[in-house]
Amino acid sequence: MVLDESGRRDPGFYSDYHRYFDRNKEGAYGYRDHSIDWNSWMARPSHLPEHLHPTYWTASEGIDFIERRDPTKPFFLWLSFARPHSPYDPPQTYWDMYNDHPDIPEPYIGQWAAEFDRPVAGTNAPRTRRSARETRRGRAGYYGNITFIDHQIGRLLYEFNRLDPQALRDTLVVFTSDHGDMMGDHHHWRKTYAYEGSARIPFIVRYPTSWDMPRGQTVEAPVELRDIMPTMLDAAGVDIPDSVDGQSLLPLARGQRDNWRTFVQGEHTSCYTHEHGMQYVTDGKEKYIWFHHTGEEQFFDLVSDPGECHNLAASSDQQTRIDRWRQRLAQINEERGDPRGQNGALVAQPDGALALSPNYNRWKARAEDVERAWRG
Repeated sequence: MVLDESGRRDPGFYSDYHRYFDRNKEGAYGYRDHSIDWNSWMARPSHLPEHLHPTYWTASEGIDFIERRDPTKPFFLWLSFARPHSPYDPPQTYWDMYNDHPDIPEPYIGQWAAEFDRPVAGTNAPRTRRSARETRRGRAGYYGNITFIDHQIGRLLYEFNRLDPQALRDTLVVFTSDHGDMMGDHHHWRKTYAYEGSARIPFIVRYPTSWDMPRGQTVEAPVELRDIMPTMLDAAGVDIPDSVDGQSLLPLARGQRDNWRTFVQGEHTSCYTHEHGMQYVTDGKEKYIWFHHTGEEQFFDLVSDPGECHNLAASSDQQTRIDRWRQRLAQINEERGDPRGQNGALVAQPDGALALSPNYNRWKARAEDVERAWRG
């Protein structure tokens, strides 16, 4: 199956969703007639019938796979919903659930965000103050997209249970996301930021009923997307290659926390503008952000300040904690040959940080080896 993100069309590329849409539409409209860009803060209900929305189609393709699969063989189904990534265009029913809803939370606005407290031209602006109405509509569209996905996952699991209830009981189900969305927090929109709205994501696991695993627990440990592959291999009884960076979550879920990481590190070289390129480290309770072009710092106590409204980087009583995070980040950079870490200290790069990770060539070579093996 040929898929793409958000139903995008490019010259020479025609996805299966487009074929489905063109075969089944019943009027003179296009799939992009919502007139919202792929990274816009604008929102409106979808102009499409619900069954033509990409979210509905994605779930339907998953159901079709389950119906056609060979029940005598194990299967792996990766179902990737492009939403709630913008455009924020849920079907009308889901838009109505949240539009003007009194309980939609206001965005967090930190004391440090004053420099972004201004309107910026362009509907794709990553940092801009929008009106209260525009922000509420953006959030209504985002929440509507999420609820629509929730219902479509429910539709898929319902059909799976109807078709083969024992197979569903024997299936490991993992739900996660590649990133969140700032949705106006600190006058930020879109993704790629170190802040919670962008960087913190759901990670939900449903075990096969035959597994002797704790149920209904929340594991307070830093996990990453790179843990998905080794978790799946472990679940399937396949040896995890030494070249894999992540770790299986199954021992962690059983309470075996020896040798588990104590924090995670992330980065974005530019983050839309040169001066906002950053690296960050966090254990989920504290977060240190370092802007590697300017050397500026942010430090947040996520326990007392989950919205990251109070930057403690200049607080005299926080310097011991902050220095511990500085040293951790500097060590990571130094170990991988990144000039942003030298002699145990962070070194700003005003002329520009590395565009690619020092590990890029190793990762690229590994991916090319896998592709060659797959193609035979």
